[in-house]
Amino acid sequence: MSLALAHPTVIRRPSLMRDRLDARSLLAYLGTTLLLVLVLQHPLQIAAVCSAVWLVVTGVLEPGEFRPFLLYGGIAALGVMVLNPIVSRVGTSLAWVGPSLPVLGRLSVSAEAIVFGVASGLRLLGVVGVFALVSTLLNPDALYRLASPLSPGSALVIALSIRLFPTSVRDAERIGDAMRSRGARLDSGRVAERVRARIPVVEALTMTSLDRAMDLAEALESRGYGRAHRSRMPLPKLATRDRAMLGVACAIGIAGVWFAHASAGYRYYPTLADPARSADVVGACVLAALVAAPLVFEWGWATWLSSRSNG
Repeated sequence: MSLALAHPTVIRRPSLMRDRLDARSLLAYLGTTLLLVLVLQHPLQIAAVCSAVWLVVTGVLEPGEFRPFLLYGGIAALGVMVLNPIVSRVGTSLAWVGPSLPVLGRLSVSAEAIVFGVASGLRLLGVVGVFALVSTLLNPDALYRLASPLSPGSALVIALSIRLFPTSVRDAERIGDAMRSRGARLDSGRVAERVRARIPVVEALTMTSLDRAMDLAEALESRGYGRAHRSRMPLPKLATRDRAMLGVACAIGIAGVWFAHASAGYRYYPTLADPARSADVVGACVLAALVAAPLVFEWGWATWLSSRSNG
């Protein structure tokens, strides 16, 4: 008898990025957005791009899909924002001077450390948002098909990881719900008691994962994976919407290179440079608009579907 309870069906609204975009155009947009988040140095531009990324995340994904990413990514980003001003002793503009501790010395927080910590936390949150879109929107089979000519083994590992990690999370939730329905106390008591109570969950999840791995290996073998001569399905032609998304990705790449080069000399330490220059504000607005451009496609597609159904 299985320990897993039936997982409720998630009803998703129609989405252009999820249901209609080719994996190549979607991967180009997500890749250029990720590089943009990583290479920008100006805090205002990082904040604008991070806000645009999460605007796309909340506009395309369902709350149940992006809530775990927002929760854990927000906790990690908040930790960076709080810890960096405490541990960093660099900066000339002191915002707070605290008591002297035996090992750490006198505590002090500078404005430079605060701004750098906020920028680093927002960068981390933006990366988490991009990976939320990658893990939810990218079809692992399409990703494997694109990468298999270059490295079939690595492409298979990446595709299976993207596909099976959410499945394992859902299995753990189902097993935990089944055990709670039988009276197991997984969320009460001390830490050691909760860890001990969750050991059966780990055991059941391990057995389920091993069974799934054996089934997957047999399926791959029955379909001839690993043979010398492999057949490949030809890639479909890009539709107009895909070419439009590729145009957005190219615009993000060009604008990202331009503004990243312009802000490469931005200085956090020892004295914070002016973050509100007009050119930097314009750059932040342009980058945010480009990253959030897929929402315009989503709105247009949803409007077209609505008018078509009403007509």
